[in-house]
Amino acid sequence: MKKNLLQEGIIPAINYHLWSKCNMNCKFCFGQFKTTSHDRMLSGKMSKKESLQLVQMLIDYGFEKITFSGGEPTLCPWLPDLLKLSKQSGLVTCVVTNGSQITTNWLEKNHPYLDWIAFSIDAIDSDVNIRSGRCLASDVKQDEHYYMQRIKLIKEYDVKLKINTVASKYNMHVDLNDFISRVRPHRWKVFQALPIANENQAYSSEFCISLKEFNAFKNKHHEALKATCIVSESNYQMTNSYLMVNPHGCFFDNTNGKLNYGSPILKVGVEQAMGECLYSVKKFIQRGGIYDWKSENKIENRPKKITLSGGVASGKSTVGKILAERLDYSFKSIGQKTRQIAEQRGLTILEFQQECLNNPELDKEIDREFSNECNAATDLVIDYRLGFKFINSSFNIYLKVSDDTALSRLKKANRKNETYHTLHDRNDCFVQQFKNTYNIDFTKEDQYDLVLDVDDMAPDEIVDRILIEM
Repeated sequence: MKKNLLQEGIIPAINYHLWSKCNMNCKFCFGQFKTTSHDRMLSGKMSKKESLQLVQMLIDYGFEKITFSGGEPTLCPWLPDLLKLSKQSGLVTCVVTNGSQITTNWLEKNHPYLDWIAFSIDAIDSDVNIRSGRCLASDVKQDEHYYMQRIKLIKEYDVKLKINTVASKYNMHVDLNDFISRVRPHRWKVFQALPIANENQAYSSEFCISLKEFNAFKNKHHEALKATCIVSESNYQMTNSYLMVNPHGCFFDNTNGKLNYGSPILKVGVEQAMGECLYSVKKFIQRGGIYDWKSENKIENRPKKITLSGGVASGKSTVGKILAERLDYSFKSIGQKTRQIAEQRGLTILEFQQECLNNPELDKEIDREFSNECNAATDLVIDYRLGFKFINSSFNIYLKVSDDTALSRLKKANRKNETYHTLHDRNDCFVQQFKNTYNIDFTKEDQYDLVLDVDDMAPDEIVDRILIEM
């Protein structure tokens, strides 16, 4: 029986940096592997035989997905053999490439063993790419024609397309909304350029951007979100959230701004070698590392109605508004309707809740009106604790928050009179209200399509995760 690595606290996906050779010279690249702990390495570079042996060990250990990167992995003569072994053994396969070797001949040979191509595209302006080093020594320009020509081939061979974009000072002014909207990749991953000592440090002043600048780059591409799933990774999110193997066959991590290597896997085995590097399954999940690797593009199949439930201060309203904006959906809230009715009756929201407890028919009337409005519309994000019951054909999400986090959020919102006691009273009131009216406990997690523990997640991160999971 195949073991579940995720349940065992192990990242189930491997990034194998096959070799450091590349025909481009991206200044922000940290996959050059200039420094190694030679006493812990195999002698020389790994041979084809050793690479195949290494991949077989990873297969036998139970990993589910393998991504071959570099350097430029398509320059490696035995990449096709590694892809074939991986795919025939049941792994999901992916290649990260600059596209230079993506030809009809290459795809004809490799597409049966290839699930994903992650195409590195930072800009479709060749001048921008020349400044960053994302260019060939030849006269071939890395411009829109270059990328579209190869993307067309990838789609003709029915390989799933992911686009990887490194956000840096070189391309901060670039707007890829139109390009991404036309290309419609299955996923678009945007990285904050990551400085690594002894790898790309010499150019860090040229390419490094702040988190604020990174978020601005990501947020301006809201139009592209309609065509694909955007996944963003800041420097913090990238650090120790990958399980990586270097060209010498050693696990490594990127703690403290440098690459740290373990012992050769072929020498000590997967278990011991993996234990010598630092990685966080929690960060892997939070950055969107888990998604349906085998699925087709989900954009056309996205639910037309999404409901958000959760306790007080779980972030339903904030998350709902961001999610609606990014999907270009409308946002509706049962709270808004309830507050309007309470104001009309001259009651506070707590007084109105108490009246609903005493008069369940009032509750039913509000739910009936609100759900009818929502069910008559489409493309909605709905802040509604009972959405899972009353909204038809909806994707239902429960945001799970601890008392400590909820109270902290309320204090930050200047709700200074809130205490653990008032927080519990309000949550208990909702639970009792719905039990009295419908005999439903909205906190039961098995009623939802997705349950997220949001204590350590910012609203944008929660939205990113929802978009991946839908």
